[in-house]
Amino acid sequence: MSVVTKADFAVRTGAELAGRTKTSVRLEFVPLRVRRGRLEIQVRPGDAGWRLWSFAPRADQLLTREAVRLAEGELGLPGNAVQLGAFGTPNSGLTAVFIHLVRPFEGKSPRPELTLRSSWKDIRGVQLAPEARLVVAHARARVEHDVEHGGAGFLLVGDEFTVSELRHVHEAARGIELDPSNFRKRVSRWVDEGVVVDIEKMRPTATRPARLYTVNSALVDVLQPGEAMTLKAFAGSGESG
Repeated sequence: MSVVTKADFAVRTGAELAGRTKTSVRLEFVPLRVRRGRLEIQVRPGDAGWRLWSFAPRADQLLTREAVRLAEGELGLPGNAVQLGAFGTPNSGLTAVFIHLVRPFEGKSPRPELTLRSSWKDIRGVQLAPEARLVVAHARARVEHDVEHGGAGFLLVGDEFTVSELRHVHEAARGIELDPSNFRKRVSRWVDEGVVVDIEKMRPTATRPARLYTVNSALVDVLQPGEAMTLKAFAGSGESG
């Protein structure tokens, strides 16, 4: 499978992309969420393994806007669509791929027939169809990096979160265990730096109430669909753990 560079992909609409390459265009989604301590991907069954959902965009609309509309309207998944890249060839057709980060939410899909035909699987154990493996590998690497070094972790928890909830997201996305004490110190540094805000509320837990935090929206890059998952206050930071 060949890869189209981001520069090649930087066009306004599906019609323009098709016009430049004389080929068909589809949007493919890698929906990701954190549940039960693991990073999960939503997939649908196929003859050779689990496949990704893809849809044809409206030709006169921006691809990034179509990614949001299709993810929310067709898959019923509110979240943040982030451009990963484009795969394929002009002869076989181009597929624009979007990672879709899904926060915890309550509600039913507006397309229950699609929900019934799809499943959430552990991204590290799912048996993917051959054509999905490269795409998912790129998506997984991108999310692992951007959770550790950027703001993607905040897009996988609720608007209000505890230290433990955020740590579980980091552990699930990066596939490692983190020391709870060190991670709490890291969150405390974020509070001191103004990245994270202590909202002075508590959430009941099985042991003792846990303090609630939220990310400082003034410091987060405007995450328009297709933009990088970054946090301004993290620029140049190689901090981890």
